[in-house]
Amino acid sequence: MFNLQKISVVVPIHQKMSRLFEIRKLLMKEVRTVELVIVLNNRELEETIRPENAFEKVVVYDRTGRGYSLIKGIMKAQGDVILMLHSDTLLPTGWNKAIVNAS
Repeated sequence: MFNLQKISVVVPIHQKMSRLFEIRKLLMKEVRTVELVIVLNNRELEETIRPENAFEKVVVYDRTGRGYSLIKGIMKAQGDVILMLHSDTLLPTGWNKAIVNAS
């Protein structure tokens, strides 16, 4: 078992119709142990989606594709564990404890 310090949550977003607001609200409870990496592959979103606090990063790339976006987000993530999350998905209660217990 290793000492888990931080979980990076990588969320690729390619359209405005995402659940980013709800994802941010959920993760705000865990700011000491979570890093949010938002990957935009649509430059039009760059003006509307910006980091809201110190634990968020927004990464922008011109190339489309979920796989490419996830790889670029992983490259920017600094957590001990990386969770890849679709932008239309919300994490269940206790998600972070389940990761810690599994490690």
